[in-house]
Amino acid sequence: MLPDGIPTVTVTGRFLTPEGEALSGRIVFRAPALITLADHDVILGGPVTADLDATGAFSVTLLATDAPGMNPADWSYSVAEQLVGVAVNRVYQILLPSDVPAVDLADLAPTDPTTPTYVAVRGDSAYEVAVENGFVGTKAEWLASLVGEQGATGAVGATGATGATGAPGAKGDTGATGAAGAPGTPGVVQSVNGQSAAAVILDAADVGAVATVSDKAPDVNGNVALVAADVGAATADHTHTAAQVGAVATGTAVLLTGTQTVAGNKTFSGNVTVSGVGQVRAAVKSSGTARTDTATAAADPDLALSVAANATYIVECVAVWTQGGGGFRADWSAPSGATMVWTDNDGAGAAALGTDLTFSVTTGTTFQGALVVGATAGTLTFRWAQNTANAAATSLLGGCYLRLERVA
Repeated sequence: MLPDGIPTVTVTGRFLTPEGEALSGRIVFRAPALITLADHDVILGGPVTADLDATGAFSVTLLATDAPGMNPADWSYSVAEQLVGVAVNRVYQILLPSDVPAVDLADLAPTDPTTPTYVAVRGDSAYEVAVENGFVGTKAEWLASLVGEQGATGAVGATGATGATGAPGAKGDTGATGAAGAPGTPGVVQSVNGQSAAAVILDAADVGAVATVSDKAPDVNGNVALVAADVGAATADHTHTAAQVGAVATGTAVLLTGTQTVAGNKTFSGNVTVSGVGQVRAAVKSSGTARTDTATAAADPDLALSVAANATYIVECVAVWTQGGGGFRADWSAPSGATMVWTDNDGAGAAALGTDLTFSVTTGTTFQGALVVGATAGTLTFRWAQNTANAAATSLLGGCYLRLERVA
C-alpha cells in the first residue's frame, strides 16, 4: 500500500472467452524503472502483477501517472496481458490521471493488436475533457457540434457544342496532308526493292531476317520449324542415371513428404519441430506466483499446454514452493473426456484429474502421469492452492515447469 497522500487510480477488468468462460492468467503493469516521490520520501520500482480470479476478473490500485513532484514525469504504464490459451497477448500503453480515480481496462485497451505503436489513452472521455474546457450541454449535443454544416451543391455546367467535321483533303501523290488543315487520304507506297503497289511482298532479306535454316524457309509469321539435327542434338531419346544429371539417387535423400526410414546419426543446426507422436513441449514459470487465504485449487498462470484430440501424452511437472504454514495442494484441468492417473514422487497417487494431492510440510515434488485425450482438444492446466487457507502466502516458485511428450 502506498503512503497516504500519494494519488492513486484503481484499475479493474475482466477477461472471458467468446463462450463466456473465465480466462486465466495475469495482467502486468510496468512503470519506468524507478520513480522518485521526493515529497513523500519514497522511491517506487518494479512491475505490478494482477492475477485473474476464478471469474476472470482483477482489481489493482496503481500510482497515478500525473502525481505531483514525480521524477520522471510525463510517463505512461506499459500493460502486458499474459492470458492462458490466447494465441497473441497484447502489450500497450495507458495513462492513469488522478482526476479519474477508478477505470476499467476495457475502456482503455486498444482494439487492434496489430497496430505497431499505440498512443497512451487517458481514463476519461473526450466529452468530459470538453466540459472541463467550457462546453455546456449534453453528450448528444456535443457530438452533434462536431459535425459542420454541409455546403451547397454546385451547379452543373452546360455541355459544350460539338465542333463541325472538316472535309477530307484531296488524295496526295505521296501521302501528303490534304488542304485546309483536314487530314488527307494516305498515298500508296511507291516502291520497296523496285516493287510498287499498295501491297508489297517482302522476303526475309528485305527486313533483315534469316532466310533459311537447313534449307527451311520461314512461314508467313516468320517462324521456322526445326528438327534435332538442325541444332546439333541427337535424333533419338536417351536414358540417363541420376548421377549423370547431378541428381541424388533414390534412397539417399530425406523426403519432404511421405513415409521413410532414415538410418544413422543426424545433426541439425536449427530447431526441430514435431507435430505428431514424438512431440515434446514444455512451459516454464518465469517468476513466482503467491496465493493466500485459499484452499481451492486454481489454474497456474504459466503451467498450461495445449493438447490434441485423440492423443496420449506422458506428463511431468516439477513443483517447488515456499509456505508459511498453509501447505500445498494440487490437481489438473483438461478438455472434456480426457482422463489421467497420476502420482507424485512421495508415493501418493490419484485416479482422476480433479483429485487433489495435498502436502503439509513438503516444499517440493515431481508429478507424473499419462494423459489420454478424448475427441475434444484443449488445454492441460496445472492447478494449485494452499492445503489449508492461511494468511501467510504459499508461493509456487519461478523455474517450475510442465512437460508433455506425445506417445500416441
